[in-house]
Amino acid sequence: MSDARELTGRFGYVPTTETTGYTLREWAWEFLRQNKQFQEAWRESYPNFTITEDKPDRRTIIESGLVSKLSRFGLRYSGVPHLDALSADVFWTPEATDDVLRMYAICRRKDLSSPSLFRLENIACPVTRLIGADGVQHVLFREEGRALQLQIAGASLDEPVYLFAQTPVTPEQEAAYLRAVRRFEHLRGSGHLLEEDYRSETHTTRLSEVLQALKLSFVQPTYRAVATELYGEARVDADWRDSRTGMREHVRRLIRRGRDLVEGEYRNFLT
Repeated sequence: MSDARELTGRFGYVPTTETTGYTLREWAWEFLRQNKQFQEAWRESYPNFTITEDKPDRRTIIESGLVSKLSRFGLRYSGVPHLDALSADVFWTPEATDDVLRMYAICRRKDLSSPSLFRLENIACPVTRLIGADGVQHVLFREEGRALQLQIAGASLDEPVYLFAQTPVTPEQEAAYLRAVRRFEHLRGSGHLLEEDYRSETHTTRLSEVLQALKLSFVQPTYRAVATELYGEARVDADWRDSRTGMREHVRRLIRRGRDLVEGEYRNFLT
């Protein structure tokens, strides 16, 4: 993960370090969860799901037959919107992102010895299973901000199964498919989501600054008040009215960018 000292923006230190290791998938959630319409849709959709804690770090979510309002935001299911990307279970729809690995599961058979059986109990990182109303299993593995999501048709993962990855539909999906396959193979071999398989977003400082400015704009009455919270009163007193520094316009652009991401541009992080 990035060193916290790297979170120094154009006008000084950005007072947030929790997002330093986020991938674009996590950034999409961070901005979507600020959306008021999404929050309302989540409250209306939550009764469609029954959640059980099977054991520590193992959860099962059963979806009812009702149509969820989350799909228009690109989600199949998510945790409570106030949870950040390190804590929330977030299931994106395969239509929203190419990094959902689609697989087919076959029960153990005497005449089939290869590939090796996949056993869910061998996975050390937290696992959440979403059983769709259509019977399809959606599996989310999470570890220290890293995530891998599977969509599995066929046999249940309650027993050891043979898993076969479905090939991508278009050439454009090939890179995401190969990336997901590599992550899955390393997961089944080690039980963990390996840090080497994930790349933190290179624009972390900028996105952290945008997110912080956006959140401050919800509670602060003016752009200047937002800037003061971000960079300190002394820096704002020195630079706010100086057109050469561009601080005023910089803060406006941060908030405008944040609002655009919240209203739908977060989807660009998923493609």
